[in-house]
Parts: sequence; structure tokens; C-alpha cells
Amino acid sequence: MYASPDAMRDRYREAVLAQLTAFDGADLIDEAVLARACADADSEIDSFLAVRWPVPLAPVPAVIVRLACDIAYYRLHQDIADEHPAVRLYRDALALLRAYAAGTATPFGQADGNVSTVALAASAPPRQGWRLR
Repeated sequence: MYASPDAMRDRYREAVLAQLTAFDGADLIDEAVLARACADADSEIDSFLAVRWPVPLAPVPAVIVRLACDIAYYRLHQDIADEHPAVRLYRDALALLRAYAAGTATPFGQADGNVSTVALAASAPPRQGWRLR
């Protein structure tokens, strides 16, 4: 599991998660709703990563946990405007996942398996046909 209820609690305030999950107006987090959002985020991430790696990833790079939490947070929101911060987080997550799938970025660090950094590859072809004067 990439996004877990505990990881969500580490990133977002309890009150916010309760507001997003407790449809009956309670002040407590609905654990089933939160777990479903986490599972949905994990499935979405695996759909991108499966193009290049066996899924689920193990060990899980920290960046994947962050992306999963951002996606789950977005999924918990309903009927939000495009300028809401959750939308930006979701779009940023998708952009990075697309880069992973395309092979222009990796969630893994250097060859030693260090997962603390994201290694980016050059994605633009070299410019040809013109030169600076």
C-alpha cells in the first residue's frame, strides 16, 4: 500500500480528513472512506507504473507515498473548483506519473537503490537547425 490512512494523517490534519470523509457531519474520520480513497490512489499509480516496473513497488519510494497521498486527498474532494489546491496536487502527481511511464523520470534514486531522490532524464531532443550568433 502506497497511501495509507496513517500516511494521510501525517500529511493532512485530522479535522480536514474528518470533514472530507464523514458525510454524516461527525467529527471523526470515516476509516472506510479514507481507506477506499487510498486504495483508489494506489490503483491509479499502479496503472502508470506497470508500464515500466512490476507493481506494487517494493520497497516503496517516498515520492510514491507522497503522490498516493496527494491523489487520495484529491479523490476525497467532491465538486471542487479548478483552482482548489487539491486539483493542483492531483495534476502535478499525474504529470510525474506520466513521466515515469514514459521513462523520462524515475521514482528511484541512483543505481544503489537509494529512494530519497527522483532522477530525471533529459526529455527534450537536442535542438537542431539553428545556432546562436
